[in-house]
Amino acid sequence: MQETPDFVLFLGRFHPLVVHLPIGILIFAFFLELLSKFQKQSNFDAVIKIALLLGTISAFFASVLGYMLSQSGDYEEGMLNSHFWLGVATTAVTFLAWVLKTDFFPLPASFKVVRSNIAILTLIVVLISITGHYGGNLTHGSDYLTKYAPFNDDKKVELPALASLDEVVVYPYLVEPVLEAKCYSCHNESKQKGNLAMYTPELLMVGGKHGPILIAGDAEASEMYKRVTLPESDDEFMPPEGKTPLTEEEIAILKFWIDSVNVDFNKTFAQLKVPEEIQQIAANRLDLTYSGKLASDAMPKVNILDVKTIDALISEGFQVRELVLGSSLLDITLPDKTVNMKDGSVLDKKIALLVGIKDNVIRLDMGGNGVTDEHLKSIGKLSNLQQLKLPDNPISDKGISYLKELSELRSVNLYKTGISKASLSQFSEMTNLRKVYAWQTSIKSDDVVSYNSNEIGPEIILGL
Repeated sequence: MQETPDFVLFLGRFHPLVVHLPIGILIFAFFLELLSKFQKQSNFDAVIKIALLLGTISAFFASVLGYMLSQSGDYEEGMLNSHFWLGVATTAVTFLAWVLKTDFFPLPASFKVVRSNIAILTLIVVLISITGHYGGNLTHGSDYLTKYAPFNDDKKVELPALASLDEVVVYPYLVEPVLEAKCYSCHNESKQKGNLAMYTPELLMVGGKHGPILIAGDAEASEMYKRVTLPESDDEFMPPEGKTPLTEEEIAILKFWIDSVNVDFNKTFAQLKVPEEIQQIAANRLDLTYSGKLASDAMPKVNILDVKTIDALISEGFQVRELVLGSSLLDITLPDKTVNMKDGSVLDKKIALLVGIKDNVIRLDMGGNGVTDEHLKSIGKLSNLQQLKLPDNPISDKGISYLKELSELRSVNLYKTGISKASLSQFSEMTNLRKVYAWQTSIKSDDVVSYNSNEIGPEIILGL
């Protein structure tokens, strides 16, 4: 089978952009036609004629581009054909409406009712709605519109409540929710990017056009795991740009499932040797007991924050998420480029807010916001901080010394910063630190090999 040229697929990707033009134009023409009939005016006729002509032309190009996009092979054929031919029908009926409106072909007086265009424009709006519904199903899945509808009888079956961690079945309770949130939008029953469907265990094991994506017992060799752990700047990184990447917890779940559960879909915790980290993640996600305590009890006890404090953080541009409901233990993110890197005083104010709730911050992401060594002095006061992300910031080895006070720190992301191998020895002094993400820094693989042979410390990850 001949492969579709890249240029055709490039043009096809303009379909989602172009397809909205005829939709807007034709609905505009429909309402103008209604207005002209109710007000018994013909002043709008010239505009309606132009709108129908532009709607025909733009619908034609949208159909052509849609056909080009369909050649990628990423969509379910039956629904794709329905969407395509409904689009063609919409284009044809729109052209007919323009012919009737402009008297392009002379018509007998008996066609006067049809020439009024009300009926045919109503048909066009109906066709647009049905075609758009099929297009939405292709993009988001066949249940996208009805999934949460009160009359929907096909809602996802709720998993049984669990009494303990021993009862946790790894795939449905931990792995599948990650895939559903981060992968299903591109790999569902209607849309299969790379010929990969992931919405059933059987299809997940089949893999995509390049073969299986899971190798039982070997996460590092599994294509799925490789893709989600690449640097976000890599073209092969998944999910693609514009989608929310997997969190470190979600990646840990995926790695555990592949390496330790051997991609089994039915095994429970009781049948496995489960690392403490995974037990903690499961307890937090499923609200179960951990080591004889509630999941919330396994985390530090802190003062409960009032709404005013949270609102102050949000007003400064922070995204705030509570890790355990009612705990006031926070996962805080400052989106990239929220702060102009040339204006350090603005960032000083934001970090001062964090210091004011230093015991409550468990996870912090301030990537791409001009965080300097001086700012790390303050960040080093966040006493319960466990996860710190500082990628793409002007940080040096000097700043790392200020983080040594973070006794609970488990992982730190220093991608694309100014640190060097001089920081390696400082990482060893952080007793609970397990992982350091240091790709695109001056630290080289030889430095890591030498470090591992001489010191006991966290895993240094330089990417692939």
